[in-house]
Amino acid sequence: MYFQQNHHFEFDRGFFELNDSHLLGSCNGLVCVSPSPSKILLINPSTREVKKVRKPRIPETDFLCWGFGFDSLTNDYKLVLGYKKDENHTCFQVFSLRSNMWKVIGEINYGFTSRVGILCKGALHWLAYAFDISSNVIVSFHFISWRRSF
Repeated sequence: MYFQQNHHFEFDRGFFELNDSHLLGSCNGLVCVSPSPSKILLINPSTREVKKVRKPRIPETDFLCWGFGFDSLTNDYKLVLGYKKDENHTCFQVFSLRSNMWKVIGEINYGFTSRVGILCKGALHWLAYAFDISSNVIVSFHFISWRRSF
């Protein structure tokens, strides 16, 4: 694998807190990171542009899952965030880069066993546990239709 040494993106020392930093996803050259529990950033490493994302209003929880991708129907980048609502439910919100707003889109009866959604063909995919059928499943979030398929 070849990396060009003169194409990198530097952060100030201490920018990322070691235990609380997360890569939330990447799409079309944009990278979504959370350098601390209170910050989410969208970064374009090519242009060195950084946009701070408004913090979502979610309750304190011990588990989050997330993903980042592009909605080709609305020509908009979106960040998907799921949080544990109770023992058997995960609630989801979507952030639109275009509107700069979070929107609650619903909840599902699944517990997530993976945190970062894998983006493939316009959908995010997570490993999850379906409580109603007592089975491991793959949950998909389709950006264009906002449908979840199982």
